[in-house]
This record gives sequence, C-alpha cells and structure tokens, in this order.
Amino acid sequence: MKHSRLLVSSIVGLLLIMTGCYNSEANHHSEDVFNVSFISSVPTNISEDIEEYIADFLSNDLPEGTRVRVNMFLPSHDRLTIEMIDRQADVVIVDEGLEQLMLDPYYLVPLDKYEERVLEDVTPYMTIDDRIDEQHLYLVPLRSQSPFIQALGYRLPYDLIIGVVESSPHQELGHKLVDQWLE
Repeated sequence: MKHSRLLVSSIVGLLLIMTGCYNSEANHHSEDVFNVSFISSVPTNISEDIEEYIADFLSNDLPEGTRVRVNMFLPSHDRLTIEMIDRQADVVIVDEGLEQLMLDPYYLVPLDKYEERVLEDVTPYMTIDDRIDEQHLYLVPLRSQSPFIQALGYRLPYDLIIGVVESSPHQELGHKLVDQWLE
C-alpha cells in the first residue's frame, strides 16, 4: 500500500514538473500591450515619463486599443534571466555589461538591417544562430548621442543596449524604436 501511494505521488509530482517546464517555454506577450523593459541604471522613478515618450513617438503606429507599458528594473543578471524566461517584454533595454547574457538567437530577432548605422564594431552584439548556422546582429548599442539618451536628460553610468524579443507580437514597433533611437 505504501509503495503504491509513493508511486502515485511520484507520478503526479513528475507530471507537475513536466507541465511546469513545458509552460515555461510559452510566451506571455499581450496583444494589447507593447511592453518595454529596462534592466538598467535609468532611474526607475521616470518610468511614466518614458512610457509617455514612447507612446507619443509610436502614436501613429500603435494598433487600436494597444497601450505602452514600461517596466523598470535595476541592473541585475537575475532580473534579466527572469525577464528572458517570462517572455512578457517586446523590447528589452539593458546596461552595457548585461548584453552577453541577453545575446541569444532563441530570444531575440536579428537586427542586421541596422548594422551599417552603428558607428562601431558590432561583433560584440552578434552571435551564430545554430538553427541555421548564420551569424546575425541581435543587439544594438545606444550611445550618449542617441536621441533617446538625449531625451532622457540624464547622464548614465553605462551605455544602453537594445534588443527586440523574438516571440513578440509587436516586433514592428520594436524596430521603429531601434530605428528612431539610432538616428
């Protein structure tokens, strides 16, 4: 009797673990929210200002009923890992130094079309997608002369790095941000 209870408990536990692992691969994007996550030294108390700035910039491009949400977190490897697993963000912006953790072709879309606009060596922001055995640019640096950094009005201790999330339903909006912020 004890063995059968143990066996049933083990099977139920294993099924719960497998279900949890399976669901962690799913994305949690919302069709009606364009999520921009900052895991950076950008002051967290200005999230509403940044939200308004992005919403104003994208006002002509936001689908009907879609709103902008900005999430601000202090720079942390743990926070970035959680953000990558959760897959709620459509665009992620991190402090330089966190980019190697985020440089993942399974998480980000290629940004090759911006390569010529980046005025520096892009090799640190590239990696090989082993699914197709091709190297792509997945992250773009936002330096102090970036229109976004200028609009912030803060001197940041680190430059920022931006990536567009592969599972996002709002990739086009993410590309518009990258395009504008690289001018």
